[in-house]
Amino acid sequence: MAKALLEKHARAIELRTRGWSYPAIKKALNVSKGSLSLWLHKYPLTEKQIRKLSPLSRERRIEHFRETFRKKREGVLVEAYNIEQVRIGELNKREIYLMGLMLYWGEGMKATRGTISFANTNPAMIRMAKYWLISCMGIVEAKLRVKLHLYSDMNIEAEIQYWVKEIGIPRTQFKKPYIKESKYGNLTQKGFGHGTCDLGTCDTKKKDLIIMALKVVSEYFS
Repeated sequence: MAKALLEKHARAIELRTRGWSYPAIKKALNVSKGSLSLWLHKYPLTEKQIRKLSPLSRERRIEHFRETFRKKREGVLVEAYNIEQVRIGELNKREIYLMGLMLYWGEGMKATRGTISFANTNPAMIRMAKYWLISCMGIVEAKLRVKLHLYSDMNIEAEIQYWVKEIGIPRTQFKKPYIKESKYGNLTQKGFGHGTCDLGTCDTKKKDLIIMALKVVSEYFS
């Protein structure tokens, strides 16, 4: 079942890039509209592909509407990005330190003394945690360790290499991954494309600093 779903996913992308409309793909693959929206939102039809659809067809009108809406939304997002880029400006070290604390407060391991660990599915979040640990907490990069949480039907070595490239940590600093017996192909949630990456190290003094810093911050809201 998992393999069949992954095959349909790949086939849907293939048909979309060839210019097929959502209704046509839905009918050919017998999948829900919701699944197609999840799989294909990054694959809009080009104007040339839309023009190839029947001029009087409902499919063509829907694709035109979808493309118009996409461009309008992209314009809104670009405007918002430009506004926030000016508002945020350059981040100084203190601001990055506080950002890292908030990130650790939400996603980091707090319970085990001495263990500094941060897990997420987003490579950008792991890169930020890496930068924070090295630049703000003084952790030596060579002491960082990575443990991946993957699924049994994934290409394990390919996923390890993906994370090596994304976060810039040598393969030698990766621990043996934890392999979940559940199937990635059975998941419908977003964000699990390459499993979960756990970045961390062991340093009791630095961990104590992190926990006490979080205590200081929390007292502002008590």
